[in-house]
Amino acid sequence: MASKLPAATREGIDERETARLEHRDDDNPPSSSPLLLCLEGEPPKLLAEGSPGGTASASVSHRLVKQGARMAACPADTLLGFNLTGSAHSSCEWISAGRRIPHSAEPGALYLSPPGLDFQASPGIDAQILAVSLPATLMSLAFGDLGVPASQAIELVAAQNRRLLDLAVALQRELALGLPNGLIYWTEISDTLASDVARYHASRAGALRTSALPNVSIRKINGLIDETMGQQIALEDLAQAAGYSRFHFLRTFTKTLGMTPSRYVMHRRARAAVSMAKNTRDSLTSIAYATGFADQSHLSRWCRKVYGVRLSEVRPN
Repeated sequence: MASKLPAATREGIDERETARLEHRDDDNPPSSSPLLLCLEGEPPKLLAEGSPGGTASASVSHRLVKQGARMAACPADTLLGFNLTGSAHSSCEWISAGRRIPHSAEPGALYLSPPGLDFQASPGIDAQILAVSLPATLMSLAFGDLGVPASQAIELVAAQNRRLLDLAVALQRELALGLPNGLIYWTEISDTLASDVARYHASRAGALRTSALPNVSIRKINGLIDETMGQQIALEDLAQAAGYSRFHFLRTFTKTLGMTPSRYVMHRRARAAVSMAKNTRDSLTSIAYATGFADQSHLSRWCRKVYGVRLSEVRPN
């Protein structure tokens, strides 16, 4: 077990050095479920909706839509929509960014909407729509895991992706049954969904920006965070690993992954703590120290912010 460090030094990296430049969202609630509006007639019927909350957990909305719908833009979230009751013979139209795309909605058809994109779907038939919203923080962490700069998802219309569909349906089933597999299962599916979108359905244009950290620097930073999991880590250490000055590194990293180095470190440590809670019988206090938190209470606050649950809630009975 890592030795206990003074509480003031266990925030991951020195908060005093980054607070001036960091967007503080500790008290902001996570984004709500996507707003689904009916184009005409009665509003969509809500069949199920929910999320444990937190900045890195997916949200699910399952609705019955009659004669088409409009999805209000999510400013930061990436949205996956699945037509669960589609038909290969249906005549549908997808409207976004001034474009009109006719298509047929086969069962399980996937609609991937990048952040900020307002769209309409006119199936001409009643349909069950399963929507999964992936928050920006979750996507940033997924890109970080891949060792590439955060990029925007690519819009997909009536595509087929059985793996993403199965993951979305797994979340829907968990919601309907009252989360029988526990909240840790929800976070694991959320991570997998975000990872698949980041790996297979995102533009790599961001990786070509001259102002972005190169892939090798991101991977070195990940390695350093893992190696110093139970210790204090300074901003200078991360900057040196990336090959940058401290001042240049802070701004470049934030532009590259959409969050400050401090927040990135703490999110990765919270995830490591959740994994330890699931896979070991170590005390929660020991886990807190081993992953760089001041104490169990400090870790629990971060888990609640990131995943919407206390650490004790993710430990199997």
